[in-house]
Amino acid sequence: VRLEELAQGYRGTAAFFLTAVQGQWLRGEEAKGYAPLFALAGETLAGVRTRREVRQVVVEAPAPAELENLGEVLNYAVATAHRSQMRQERVKRMQLVGLALHDYHVQHGSFPPPASRDAAGRPLLSWRVHLLPSLGEEELYRQFRLDEPWNSPHNRALLPQIPLAYQSPEAAGDGRTRLAALVGPGAPFGGRAGTSLRDFTDGASETILLVECGPDGAIPWTQPDDLPFDPQDPAAGLGSVEKEGFLALFGDGRVEMIRTAIAPEALRALLTHGGGERTTPPE
Repeated sequence: VRLEELAQGYRGTAAFFLTAVQGQWLRGEEAKGYAPLFALAGETLAGVRTRREVRQVVVEAPAPAELENLGEVLNYAVATAHRSQMRQERVKRMQLVGLALHDYHVQHGSFPPPASRDAAGRPLLSWRVHLLPSLGEEELYRQFRLDEPWNSPHNRALLPQIPLAYQSPEAAGDGRTRLAALVGPGAPFGGRAGTSLRDFTDGASETILLVECGPDGAIPWTQPDDLPFDPQDPAAGLGSVEKEGFLALFGDGRVEMIRTAIAPEALRALLTHGGGERTTPPE
């Protein structure tokens, strides 16, 4: 009798913890991955039956048809969790770059220009290089020869030392970055000079500074090259981004996911800092 009571108590405890854990895990992006797993666990637990047969206790549980696909369900949950973890790490790294950009702005009165140039106007090094001191990478910055282009023998040798903030977690250490600005008419990095927050007449919170492009758009982090911004087709330069969308760093330092379903005119408004367009519908 006591053993039967214990078995029934364990079932009740399991049901309680399943509900509690489900409430914690089924939130955010990973919810869709774990939902089938919790549904399967809940269905199995709900069907547990305990009975006493003289000197033994029998605990029986149903075998839902979905158990045949348990490996598939688990793999989907794990893959979803991994994607979510990677995305959270990418967001953190973009936020670090956002803090560095604002530190640079405090020191210089503007964000960095897209590239430094020589006396003839030829681009030398990316804004990402000149942001290094604000990222806490002063020693690496001092190693660059600022009067030489990014692909000079000396500067090219520094390519593998890509700072963590510029790396994609799933492709760390290859010297390429997916963190880029859009360069074109009206974009914050569209001119040769650095842009001041005073120029953000649309509002810093309504203007995208940087984006995470698709893997096919990754470039050497020191190269003075970014993504082309076409006002008529503002998403054209982003490359093959994820199905859900792409991460964007705004002028106020926050990072958001921009859905691929966004209307071109709304995206164009977010990518320009002084166009006077509405980014949200009037109330």
